[in-house]
Amino acid sequence: MSTAYERAAALSPSLRDRSRRTVDAAEAAFDAGDLARAAELVSRVDPSHEDLAGRAAVARLRARLAVADGKAGEAHRILFGTVLDAGVTDPGTGVRAIGHGAGAAGPRVVSDAPETSGSAGTDGAHGTAPPERDRETGGAGGPEDTPGEGAARGALGARGTGAAGGSEGAEETGALLVDAVRAAWVANDFDCVAGIGAYAARFPEGASARALARAALATNRLDVGHVAEGVRELRSLLAEPSPAAETPHDRVTRARLHLVVGDLHGARRLAADLERECRHQGALAVLPGVQVVLAHTQTLLGRLRDARATIDDGLRNAAETCQDHARVELLAAGALIAARQGDDGRCRELAAEPLEFGVAPACTQAAAALSLLDLGRGRYEEAVVRLEDVVAGDRPMGVVGGLPVLVEAAFRLGRPDRAADAADRYALWAEATRQPWARSVALRCRALIDGSGADFQRALELDALPFDQALTRLLYGEWLRRRRRMTEARRHLRTASEDFLRWRAEPWAARARAELRATGEIRATDTLARDAAEELWDRLTPQELQVVRLAATGLSNREIGARLFLSPRTVGHHLYKAYPKLGVASRTELGALGLHRRPPDAARARTE
Repeated sequence: MSTAYERAAALSPSLRDRSRRTVDAAEAAFDAGDLARAAELVSRVDPSHEDLAGRAAVARLRARLAVADGKAGEAHRILFGTVLDAGVTDPGTGVRAIGHGAGAAGPRVVSDAPETSGSAGTDGAHGTAPPERDRETGGAGGPEDTPGEGAARGALGARGTGAAGGSEGAEETGALLVDAVRAAWVANDFDCVAGIGAYAARFPEGASARALARAALATNRLDVGHVAEGVRELRSLLAEPSPAAETPHDRVTRARLHLVVGDLHGARRLAADLERECRHQGALAVLPGVQVVLAHTQTLLGRLRDARATIDDGLRNAAETCQDHARVELLAAGALIAARQGDDGRCRELAAEPLEFGVAPACTQAAAALSLLDLGRGRYEEAVVRLEDVVAGDRPMGVVGGLPVLVEAAFRLGRPDRAADAADRYALWAEATRQPWARSVALRCRALIDGSGADFQRALELDALPFDQALTRLLYGEWLRRRRRMTEARRHLRTASEDFLRWRAEPWAARARAELRATGEIRATDTLARDAAEELWDRLTPQELQVVRLAATGLSNREIGARLFLSPRTVGHHLYKAYPKLGVASRTELGALGLHRRPPDAARARTE
């Protein structure tokens, strides 16, 4: 495909057509994995001869190449630089107009006067403090530490005037600003996030970029320890009405923010709705990001079979659309499932690429998954050291979810002093989110440190997540056994063991059985495994399960293929493999099994 575009470019008499086809060739080479060829092709294009749409296409490809080359910090500079260069400066007034598109009342302006290179707390364009609304959502150091837009523009160096000849499209400008904020967020450059957000706030077309910058700065405050402030700002953002022009990518971000503040059901509803829309509209490019959120919520809510199916499908979609960030996040989500089940080889295999990729939150989540694996296998020192390094590092995005693992590992290591800070930080987050499940985990952490049976009891009274509830029962059962309250201990340990067995969480089930034996449990604990009868869906692969559940609703192979982005022939192959496993021979018999009416993990996800 790249060669065909390149030949078409060579035959194009128009310079603009030649440039655009060369960009098409470069994009095709990138999608095919030939990064060197893509870089060589895009270097032939002179963006100064392009309109804003053409310059934006070149900038986005150069940004993708920078990320692929391990230079994520360059991506947002490339994108924001394109926005700055798109302006037209009036030589008489020194005012720059940002593109306003057809029907706009006139150009939006920003001073193009000389600025400083971005001292903290000043607006570089004017040398004064930015407006209060911009300073309120600053970085981790608090309002006074928020850089003005000079930090972003100063990092780029002085910019010349844009191409002469009038204003550009406001929609493309707004999209570039959003891309620039997102790239700066990924690069952990929160000075530039703040600067680009302040710049975008001056223009109506920058509203989405400004909102995204606020979200990025709020999550950064949370990640570096300003927990209550960060959660409060995120809750405020989520309480605002969704903008009329909200894009699918904006909705993915909103779903992610629900996840950050612990609203798992809200995140899952948004992601599930958006996933259905993406499949209905064939929006494959948006789907991997949606599936990242969906996989995390399914895992946390105990729907592991669904989560595995989502991850497998998401990895395929991410590979087809060359979305490396979504792919490594999905790998990290898979590593967490493998860690819960004590699958050393699988967990390490899935975590390796996110760790090497080095971009949060995927690398943070992969480290947390490995630490959970170590905790389950009794490697407490390894778990503590790894998570302490993440907490102390410069990429702590997403670390809150790993703090309870750090607390328990330090407790089992006999070093509660290494757990206190993590427990306090998690408790602040749990209190700020107002989520019962998070408060339950916080109480369990406190019970480990203080040795309080009352805190264990209070934790069990709250509406907790399935795996966390079982883990609290295991720890409370251990606490009761050590105090020789054997009857009470057996009740909690037996329930925990049964739940862990349902989820194939063997390290935790083995620990619960060992504790039961220590209580003198009469019932042979090794028969518990036989009590967890195999469910029908356990016989299917994740992809087969997806296909079977849709077929049971009466959809044709073609309709199923359209939903899952598979060929009808592939759908038929999955059904051919699934029918004998389920003991059925037709869609009618399949529908009678009820697999489409009950979530596969409903029995496993029970709470008490």
